[in-house]
Amino acid sequence: MNVALDSSPHQAAMAHWFARISAVGVFAFFMLFALAEGIPPLAQQPLRVQLFFALWGVMFVGYAIGWRRPLFGGLTSLLGYGLLNAVELATNHRLLGGAFWLFAIPGVLYLIAAWRASRN
Repeated sequence: MNVALDSSPHQAAMAHWFARISAVGVFAFFMLFALAEGIPPLAQQPLRVQLFFALWGVMFVGYAIGWRRPLFGGLTSLLGYGLLNAVELATNHRLLGGAFWLFAIPGVLYLIAAWRASRN
């Protein structure tokens, strides 16, 4: 038997806690920038910026849902991340780069936690 593929409740719980910790970390990272730079008046911003903030909200709601329901939280946060990339692709003809990939980590970890829990 391959030990690396063996799933246990302990591994599923550990993956879920890694997802939770990363979600808190990414949210804190976002808030650090939001508080340091200040949130712009959204009603006066271009549609692209308004969509970005709305989709960040979707991702953060996904992080919160994942706290109890990792499958739905992971899917919700990755949906927000995917739509964020779609907005960037439609407006600037490229995908998000730099530190933006960090926003996907909690969603992926939530899905891993849900997958590990389903194998028990």
